[in-house]
Amino acid sequence: MQMGVWMKKNTGFTNVSGNGDRENGTLPVKCSAIFLFALVCAILFFISAVLYTGAELAVKYYGKISLHQLFFHLSIPLDQVKHTEFFGKALSAVWMCAAVTAVFFVAMYCVLYPVRNKRCFKSVKQGMLVLSVVVFLASAAFVNEYIPLDDWYMIFARSSLIEENFTAVPPEKVHFPEKRNVILIIAESLEDSFSNSDDVGVDLIPQLSRLKRENLSFGGRVQCDGSGWTVAALTNIFYGMPHLSLHGQFYAQDKNRHKWKIVSIWDYFLHHGYNCEYIQGGHISFSGKDRLFASLPQVKVTAFEQLSQDEVYKRNTMPFSWGVDDEVMFRSLRAECARMADARQPFFIAALTLDTHEPMGYLPPDKEGNHNKIGGERFQLALKRLDDRCAAFVEWVRSQEFGKDTVVIIVGDHLNMVNQLGERWKSYGTSPDAMKKRSAYNCFIGLAKSGSLPERPWATFDLMPTVLHAAGARWEGDRMNLGVSLFGTTPTLMEKYGVKYCDREFLKRSDKYMELVEIR
Repeated sequence: MQMGVWMKKNTGFTNVSGNGDRENGTLPVKCSAIFLFALVCAILFFISAVLYTGAELAVKYYGKISLHQLFFHLSIPLDQVKHTEFFGKALSAVWMCAAVTAVFFVAMYCVLYPVRNKRCFKSVKQGMLVLSVVVFLASAAFVNEYIPLDDWYMIFARSSLIEENFTAVPPEKVHFPEKRNVILIIAESLEDSFSNSDDVGVDLIPQLSRLKRENLSFGGRVQCDGSGWTVAALTNIFYGMPHLSLHGQFYAQDKNRHKWKIVSIWDYFLHHGYNCEYIQGGHISFSGKDRLFASLPQVKVTAFEQLSQDEVYKRNTMPFSWGVDDEVMFRSLRAECARMADARQPFFIAALTLDTHEPMGYLPPDKEGNHNKIGGERFQLALKRLDDRCAAFVEWVRSQEFGKDTVVIIVGDHLNMVNQLGERWKSYGTSPDAMKKRSAYNCFIGLAKSGSLPERPWATFDLMPTVLHAAGARWEGDRMNLGVSLFGTTPTLMEKYGVKYCDREFLKRSDKYMELVEIR
């Protein structure tokens, strides 16, 4: 019999290498096999850790996320988000997950190696595999709680909702018995809920609340899928359509390929002789906002690239990571309004604020050190800053000669994504019941009507025909694209079907939608 080869008759095990457990009669296990098994479990553990920490971080910054929102943000080039606080936190979380996984891998190897030739080896290995799988499933369940991955199957179904309710209105079919200037302020994350003293303890936007009482507003706004983040809200307002990223290529690398077959609010104003401009403090390319204007060369776009030359911004010792702050933006807005008014042509200007952007809003450096505050206290101060800026701007417009022919419209772009007010905002959240209590702000200033009209459900894309109606536009019926003018009596999409039904249909593929947002 050769050296190292022996047979244990009672067990039937054969040892070829001579390194087995002679007493137990087990086959020897190679170190490479243990290494590979521990590596597989570690990879599963790493994926679980990234899923859990990634979802927790995303919820902290953005609240509950829809599949359309998730897909859109995953399609944005990396250089678009590198400057954000979220990206830095996410990168740190990935490194932390990698470090913990390395410790987990070493610990697993150290447990398996001493018992590699023992009878208990198989049980220990199975236990570790089960543990890894359980951790993975638990992480997936946590992610699904805030990002509905179980709705993926819906994207393979088809819906005719948009085709049945889309109404194309050519610009020549719209007429203006009277033309009013329109200044549309789209305020970041501004909710009506901030004025509800029963829930937050005090009215956090007293001047905006006063403007609502003294002027016209529409109750019942709901946030449907495809409108819950800034560029999606802009798409709703400017194009009268939800931003359904799963079914439309909203982020082509070449922005000049965006030749949408949809008439936008800008097309109507331009066709009827309005001067048009869009102003924002952030980079115009961020999140593809430049794509919204790719086919609108007549619209003047003023963004960070121009506003960053402002002397006040240059002197700021703590710049805003998202762009210039609202003080600079509002100063530019005043100057542009005055310039357009001097041209003796009607004008439409839309401006996007940023001071209340996540995660805690922006405050410039001051002697009191408010900019160093964190959490809900800082966000409340950012809200006050926005409240003051909007009220001061409205008073300025009223004091100008062009003010008597001007409508100022202030709307929140979407609901606040996270609970930035902390313990004082316990009753709000992302559950269906909590969402019913929340609504983004809207106020129409300078119209003959005032007060709140009878409340009815409506969506952000209904703002497009409503803003045109406020400007003095009239057309046959109240419908326009997917929206309905709230000044009319035609039922909105949310009234006809309800937000829950619409959200499910928006997940499905729509041939009409694909046709309208085709990128060439």
